[in-house]
Amino acid sequence: MQGATLVLLLLFIPAVTSIIVLFLKNRNGRSVIVTLSSCAMIAAAILLCQNILTHGTFAIETSKAEWAGIAVTIIDAAALFFTLYFGIKFKEWKIILPAIAQICAVFYLEVLKVPEEPHFIIKLDNLSLIMTLIVSIIGPLVAIFAIGYMEKHEQHQKLKQTRQHLFFAVIFLFLFAMNGISMTDNLMHLYAFWEVTTLCSFLLIGHDRNRVSFESAKRALWINSFGGLFFAVGIIFILNSVGTISISQILETGKKAPQLLVIGLMFLCCAGFVKSAQLPFQSWLLGAMVAPTPVSALLHSSTMVKAGVYVIVRFSPIFGGQTSGILVSMVGAFTFVAAAALAISQSNGKRVLAFSTISNLGLIIACAGLGGSQALTTAILLIIFHAVSKGLLFLCMGTVELKIGSRNIEDMFGIFSKMPYTTSIMILGMLSMMLPPFGVLITKWLAIEASVNVPSVMFLLVLGSAFTVAFWVKWLGAVTTVYKKGHGKIEDLPFSIKVVLGVIAAAIVVITVIMPQINNYMVLPSVIQLLNKDPAIFGTNGGLYSISEYGISGGFGGIILLTGVIVAAFIVIFVNAKANKPRIIPPYACGALSDEKGRDFIGPKDKVEKVMLHNYYLSGIFGEKKLMPVVSVISAIIILIMFGVS
Repeated sequence: MQGATLVLLLLFIPAVTSIIVLFLKNRNGRSVIVTLSSCAMIAAAILLCQNILTHGTFAIETSKAEWAGIAVTIIDAAALFFTLYFGIKFKEWKIILPAIAQICAVFYLEVLKVPEEPHFIIKLDNLSLIMTLIVSIIGPLVAIFAIGYMEKHEQHQKLKQTRQHLFFAVIFLFLFAMNGISMTDNLMHLYAFWEVTTLCSFLLIGHDRNRVSFESAKRALWINSFGGLFFAVGIIFILNSVGTISISQILETGKKAPQLLVIGLMFLCCAGFVKSAQLPFQSWLLGAMVAPTPVSALLHSSTMVKAGVYVIVRFSPIFGGQTSGILVSMVGAFTFVAAAALAISQSNGKRVLAFSTISNLGLIIACAGLGGSQALTTAILLIIFHAVSKGLLFLCMGTVELKIGSRNIEDMFGIFSKMPYTTSIMILGMLSMMLPPFGVLITKWLAIEASVNVPSVMFLLVLGSAFTVAFWVKWLGAVTTVYKKGHGKIEDLPFSIKVVLGVIAAAIVVITVIMPQINNYMVLPSVIQLLNKDPAIFGTNGGLYSISEYGISGGFGGIILLTGVIVAAFIVIFVNAKANKPRIIPPYACGALSDEKGRDFIGPKDKVEKVMLHNYYLSGIFGEKKLMPVVSVISAIIILIMFGVS
């Protein structure tokens, strides 16, 4: 199948599906449409991948799709006016003012300035392909998961009338917009799709229509509206500097004369910070955790927040490694360590995942700011591995919440006995975020190696990596605790949930096994296309990898050794557990137990206290109320300095 046909399918399938399910109130019919459309998107994405890897970069000329430009302009106007409408409806000036400012900016760009249309309306290189694959594979899988999940969710919410038709309509509209962001070569079109994702996020966060969800949705809308304003201002600066809105031409000009574009690109980076919930813009993502789990998995871990880092990585060849780029890297690195520290103090599983997402996005931005082949390779690899692992963990968290009615990690002690299938997959997801040979850990090693010439960034990355291990191990300890032998049966779950969890878990294993091939055939070509040169060899002296135009080679000793040690440790633990029958004994309380079963002990002033087992969250050190104001101010200062030196 030709590339043009596949591209159109990946845009038209979600757009048409969104319209169909909006008016389709029948649950069974809607489930069939969602499933078929999702499978079609996945198939089209895989075929497009094969096409591009075989034939190289693919593009569609603007002259052959003039109607598309008009359609995108209409979509942009609609998104902005809907945003303004909601601002007026809620009497929220923080939404109204940036919406009006964006409308004025678009009027200037579309009517007064009228830039020349780029030669290509769509241009798919390997970086665009990677983003398209993430959106068009993970996104549809989350939509299928939502078929079973939303039924249970609405029962839990005790809704008298279903709103699933609206939910799925917005989900597929969002997938359409994300594919538009990934594929377009027109900066104005990218901005239009960017605003659509903002509107979709607002609608999905507020889906439950209670007070908390409304407040969170409004916060997401006004913060991201300011992000959209940063984007529009950045376009104006870029257009006035180089006279084009073609992304490929901007990159070409910027490599020759980066000083012309620095201010405009810093505004785009700031828009990326907002979309990726970097400090001090993180509150919208944390508030968004009130949304149904498929929303968290899709928008706030695997796809929407990746739009921000995608834009920064895309333009990294212009500013990466420069003074402004190092400051972009500092914003990301500081967010990486601060968000990881804040995650340590969290007992709410969804908030741990949210802070972890913010932290890892910061790591990607840190690599993009550093620039160069090594850092960009790391950033793109992390985009892939984080999307899969974190998407799976959000879905597992939602499944657990449906079963036990809680997001609290303390309530997950002994959960393996109740939910062996979900817990096993959740454990795999956690391990994939912190241990070798999984890609997330390896990219952290690579990031540290890439930052050796910038000690301040390297220090933050090392510290953040240590904090990351702390909060994952703590949660892992809770879910692997077994109080009694389970029934050995897989828990009862809706078919769509069970299948999607299994598929994404298998995907983690597969992409880990074929990591060298992913790097050789997808990531390295992306870096070559971005930098217009072969990636430099690094890590040859005992490092992790040797990366050249031939792909990954050598340097595997450390990874193989660590993986072997971990596997051996698990084998020893398993054999020992099988050989020795567990003895259930009361907790030791220095002889102060007040009953034989060990449920109570005698505390100070001879007061009887309950024996409790729980994690220590270091809230006195890393608590949100104590740490968040400080790190937000520091991050804001770094951003101001970033603009100052530009």
